[in-house]
Amino acid sequence: MSEFQRDTALRAEGPGRFGAELHEHWWISRGANGGYLAAILTRALETVAEGLPPRTVTVHYAAAPEPGPATVETTAIRRGRSLALVRGELRQGDRLIALATGAFAAERPGPSFRRRTPPAAPPPAACPRFEGFHAFHRRWEYRWVFGTPPGTPGEHPVAGGWIRPVDATPGEPAYLAAVCDAFSPPYFSTQTREAIRPIPTVELTVHFRRAASASLVASGDFLLARFESASSAEGFVDEVGEVWTADGILVAECRQLATFL
Repeated sequence: MSEFQRDTALRAEGPGRFGAELHEHWWISRGANGGYLAAILTRALETVAEGLPPRTVTVHYAAAPEPGPATVETTAIRRGRSLALVRGELRQGDRLIALATGAFAAERPGPSFRRRTPPAAPPPAACPRFEGFHAFHRRWEYRWVFGTPPGTPGEHPVAGGWIRPVDATPGEPAYLAAVCDAFSPPYFSTQTREAIRPIPTVELTVHFRRAASASLVASGDFLLARFESASSAEGFVDEVGEVWTADGILVAECRQLATFL
């Protein structure tokens, strides 16, 4: 097992209930990274869906957790032969940390078309490394491509590039959920280091675009991720993102709403 798989692992504690351990080296700024928590919840929801692949998972974040034990309690809202709607609550004691809902569904017949192409990017070896500021950043290898690194003010709130965990991990859904929140917020690419304030996630939605993502993303592969913010108002900022394989397959899309502290 990779570090990521070990640190997002679950243990069964009863019907629909799982134990987890929240590891502080996945912390960023004032709390756990939202993608890390989304990965744990995605794993739990997968067990309730009983083999159906995830199509969308939405996580709302209620409180910052502490490092240490946590539980995930899951519920099947509806389970059919081809569609499951599921719910999960990540808790520490009586505190609700995050609430997730997901739709898991088998492949269906329908049209196939592609109106977007992956963003142009040099190969990873030709791109500058981003070392980051927190222990969380040291869980990943970043090769910066889009926008400017945080603390180096650029004109547009754009961020992203090549990314992979330092400990090779297959491209399973939980891993893709984590990648969708692994880069610094695009807003940070417009600010000086001194002006940067924590921006915790309020809500994160991930659309999984390929059921066979684990076979499309081999352990050690880079993914190409691009994130952009379009608007900020009343203390909240949006972010949309795309995650592509190195050979141009869109495996995930995401959107989140975050707030300024």
